[in-house]
Amino acid sequence: MLSTMARCGTDTGAESGGPLTGLWRRVFDACVVTALLLSQGVCIAAESRQQPGQPEPVLRVYQVNKTARSLGGAADQSTPEAIYAAEIRRLAITIKPPGGAESTAKVLLDATIKEVRIFKGSHAVVLVEADDARNGRIIHIFWADLRDGRWLKAGESLKYSMEEARIQFARACGGWVEKPARPPIADPEAHLARFVEFLKAGGKDPMQFVLEALAQHKLVIMGEVHHRSRYWEFNKSLVERKEFAETTGVIYLELPEQGQAFIDRFLAADEPRAQLVIDALREVRWVGWPDQAMLDFFIAVWKVNQGLAVDKRLRIVLADVPKPWREVSVLAWGHCERPSGGEHMSDHILRDLQEHGGDKRSALFIVGAGHATRNCKYYEGSPVTGACWYLCRGLGAEQVFSIFPHMPSMDDWGTLRGRLRMGLFDSAFAATGDRPVCLPLRTGPFGQEPFDAMELLPVDSTYADAYDAYLYLGPVKEELFSPLIEGFYTEADVSVIDRTFRSLNPNSWAEYYQRPLNLANFVALLKETWGQPRRRWDERRLGPVDAWKRGA
Repeated sequence: MLSTMARCGTDTGAESGGPLTGLWRRVFDACVVTALLLSQGVCIAAESRQQPGQPEPVLRVYQVNKTARSLGGAADQSTPEAIYAAEIRRLAITIKPPGGAESTAKVLLDATIKEVRIFKGSHAVVLVEADDARNGRIIHIFWADLRDGRWLKAGESLKYSMEEARIQFARACGGWVEKPARPPIADPEAHLARFVEFLKAGGKDPMQFVLEALAQHKLVIMGEVHHRSRYWEFNKSLVERKEFAETTGVIYLELPEQGQAFIDRFLAADEPRAQLVIDALREVRWVGWPDQAMLDFFIAVWKVNQGLAVDKRLRIVLADVPKPWREVSVLAWGHCERPSGGEHMSDHILRDLQEHGGDKRSALFIVGAGHATRNCKYYEGSPVTGACWYLCRGLGAEQVFSIFPHMPSMDDWGTLRGRLRMGLFDSAFAATGDRPVCLPLRTGPFGQEPFDAMELLPVDSTYADAYDAYLYLGPVKEELFSPLIEGFYTEADVSVIDRTFRSLNPNSWAEYYQRPLNLANFVALLKETWGQPRRRWDERRLGPVDAWKRGA
C-alpha cells in the first residue's frame, strides 16, 4: 500500500505537473499539515454505507455534483464524500496558516465534488473541481480508506485535470493488489531455452524489421527512454536508409509544438542551421533539452531531404503540449511543467495526417515508451490511455504498430527498479551474443510475460498487451547518457535558469550546489552526467542477471 505521504501533496513535482502558485500553494501547505496530523493518529471517520452481503465491484464510480458546504452533516456519515466535506469544514476552523487560508477553505467549501471512485470497496478518492484565477482549473483529490467498517482520511493531492486525477488513482490501485509470487524455476536451462530458441527463429535485424513495419502500417510508434544516444543513433541510421523515405513521409516527435516554426525553417534552409533546432529544444523544459544525439537526428533528416524531390521530402512535426517557457511569468510556469498529453498528441497527429492525406506514405512517431502502450489495463480495470491507445482508435488498431525499447525496470524519474523479468530477458539476449534484434511480441514467450517495465505504470497486462514488438540494441549497462550540445547555453540563459530555480526551491542554485552560478560552472555540472556512462544503470543497481532462476 502507498504511504500517506506518498498520496498527499508531496507529488507536486515531476509527475503531477510542477510548482503550484498562490491559492493552491496554500492548499498544498494545508495538505502537508493534515498529513502530519494523520501521522499522529488524527483522522476523520464514518460508517461505511456498503450493505452486508452486497457484492462489491472491483471499481465503483458514482457522480456527486454537490459542494462540501451543501453536504453538511456529522462526521460519522458513511460516504467518502461526507468525510471530505467534514474535513474541509474542520480545516476552515482549525488550520489557519498565514497568507489567507480562510479563502482557500472557502473555495474548497464551494467547489464541486464531481465523483467518487472506490477500488475493491476499501480505497477511495473524492475528485473535486475548483477554479483559480492564476492556475485555472484544479482537481483537488481527497483519499480515503475503509478500515473496520469506517472511512478514514488517507491524504490529499492536486492535479490539473480529471483525466490526470483518475490516472493517479488508477496507478495507486496497483499498490493495493497483492502480486503473485514468482516461484523458483525448476529447470532454468529448459525455461531459458524457450526464449533463446525464439530469438534465433523469430528475431530479425532491427533495421529491416522496422522498415517492414513502416511499409505495412500507417503509423509506427517507436517507444523511447530519453537521452539514449544508442537508440537515437539507430533512428538516425533508419532515416538514412533509402527505403525509409520511399515508405515514410512524416516523423512525429514528443516535443512541444510551439517550436514547430523553428523546425520548419530548419528543414527549408539551404544549409543545416543547427541553431534553429536548438531554439526549439530550449522550449522543452525550463532548462531546455540539450541532447546532441537528437540534434544529430534532425541534421540527418535535413541531409536526406537534399537528395529528394520537394514533394517527397520528409516532414518533422512536433506534437506535444505547448510549453512556452519564454512567454509566461514565473508564477505560471507550473502549467509548463504539466505532463505530456497522450490525447493532445494523438489529436495533433490525426489532424496532421488528415491535412496531408495526399501523401500516402506512412508515419513514424518517436515518443516516451509509456505513451506507446496499446492495450494495457490498470488493476482497477480502466485502460492506460496513452497516445498509442488514442491513435489506435483514431486510425484503427490494425494501422498502428508499437515498438518497445529494451530498458531497465524504472519509474518516471529514472530510478532503477531492477532488470525486466528479474533478468530473464537479459539472460536470453546474452545467450545469443547480445546481438541487436527486433522480435514480435504477439507470438512467442517474450510477449506472454507480465509487463513490468514501468514502476509508475502498474498494470495487469503482458508485454504482448502493451506492444507489438521488442527492440534490443545491446546491454543497458554499456549505455552512455547523450552528449551535451556544445554552446547550447549562454550567460543570458543562466540568469533565467537562476530565477526559475529560486522560484522552485528554498535555496538559490549557488547555495544548493555550493558553487558560484555562472555559465562555466553550470555547463560543468551538466557534463558530470551528459555524455557519461549512466551511473544509475550499473550492475549493482540492476541486480543479478539470474535472479529469475530463484524467484521472488
